[in-house]
Amino acid sequence: MYVGRMPQMQVYLSDELYSIVKSQGLSASSLLQDAVRQHCDRQEKIRAAHEYAEEVFAELGPPTAEEIEWAETKARRIVEWLSAGEQSDAKPPAISPTTPSTSWSNESDNSDASHAQSLWSVSAITDS
Repeated sequence: MYVGRMPQMQVYLSDELYSIVKSQGLSASSLLQDAVRQHCDRQEKIRAAHEYAEEVFAELGPPTAEEIEWAETKARRIVEWLSAGEQSDAKPPAISPTTPSTSWSNESDNSDASHAQSLWSVSAITDS
């Protein structure tokens, strides 16, 4: 909890949001602080994922078209499953740790390839 004087900022809400905040007795200040904090945390995680992906790509080279398609398919299945939420009793999609038959999967240890493909999926989700 912050002790002392906090900087002030004027924020505008639509009539609809203002009515919701007031009717539910919510603290607009607390809501905004939480939302800004969550947004900044998410942006930092995205930045870190992109940074890590760049490191992996620098070491292993950029993904091939086949690897990109593989990662996008996996990411799409995850997003579809997450979007279904509690409306579905479906199990999460299976994601095998193996990659398509490519230069990465020919390595004796393809854990970096799996990480890179996972990060490519993260990039595809967060950039859309």
